[in-house]
Amino acid sequence: MTYERQPYEQPYLDPEDTDALTGLANRRWLNDNLPLFSALPAEFGLHFLDLDGLKETNDTLGHEAGDALIQRAGSTISKYGIAVHLSGDEFVLITNSKTQEELTAVAAEVQDELTINNAPASIGSALHTEAEDASKILKNADSAMYTNKMQRKLESYSLEQQAVIQLIGELATKADIRLRDVPSMLDAMLKSPEN
Repeated sequence: MTYERQPYEQPYLDPEDTDALTGLANRRWLNDNLPLFSALPAEFGLHFLDLDGLKETNDTLGHEAGDALIQRAGSTISKYGIAVHLSGDEFVLITNSKTQEELTAVAAEVQDELTINNAPASIGSALHTEAEDASKILKNADSAMYTNKMQRKLESYSLEQQAVIQLIGELATKADIRLRDVPSMLDAMLKSPEN
């Protein structure tokens, strides 16, 4: 691990705040505690992670293999800060990043280590100082994750096509549209009859 700041330690968890599969904090813990982090004057980083290929693993190798992938990812992510398993293939990581450079460095290192451990993930990150409250920082990280996921899927496309995808992500974020909704919105527009 080359990230130099001492990571946040995993919190003590009550049973109702513990994810049964990974032993990490769960969505309930995040909902209860993220507002407390946001109320602090100190900067922190929030990373939203989505495992790539979990559905394919479940479909081809079975759910036991998928569960092992989730557990492997959780173990890796927890080295870098407070790891939360939201559900399925989604995780949140809270780090003590103080600058955008540190935030980016942590995301890159986590992404590289997950790939080495055969648990690749798309990651989106937001720094606490960029958002007013807990829901905003989580939304910013979620949007950045979907931009990262689209970029990773489209790496084989031309530079011009990649630029268009990046622009769509930026416009969706500015228009307050969740990036996960963009593909279905485009499908709906393409299927609608011409006026």
